[in-house]
Amino acid sequence: MNLFIEDEEIEEIKIEDLFKSKDKGVVIKNRQGESRGEEIPDLQKEIIAHDTLESSGKSAALVHGNTDQSANGYARGENLPEDARNRVLAHKHDIADLAISKLMDSLNLFDPNALDKQIDIVKSASMLAGVVEKISGKTDSKGNQVTLNLYMPKQKSLESYNVIEVR
Repeated sequence: MNLFIEDEEIEEIKIEDLFKSKDKGVVIKNRQGESRGEEIPDLQKEIIAHDTLESSGKSAALVHGNTDQSANGYARGENLPEDARNRVLAHKHDIADLAISKLMDSLNLFDPNALDKQIDIVKSASMLAGVVEKISGKTDSKGNQVTLNLYMPKQKSLESYNVIEVR
């Protein structure tokens, strides 16, 4: 470690040099409260909402040149006029009703006695329940919410029991 500094290593620093920045940073103007771009027409917002419900927020955002957060917000009925919001939410409820009816149809086909042979029905019911949960959304209140709990104990076969013959 060199404790002594040679004369050629000493550099004079002027005050005006301290104020000159050598970095390439850009000062961002505070735009809080200002519009960040063109306002999207209400009809386009409604179309984005329907596309989001039919596919996903990410794909609808890519198609329409929007962010997936705003596409998902439109699908929830946010930032829409009242009549468009009602149409979007009605479409969302129609999708949920269709998924619930298909779920109930698949549960009616389910036979607990022959569980090993009905794996496809169980998988489809599980997938439909996921669709219902995704479309319905999470709610904090348990007011009008219907909860369906299915309990399935493990079935024993006849061979697992001790058979006693009585004469």
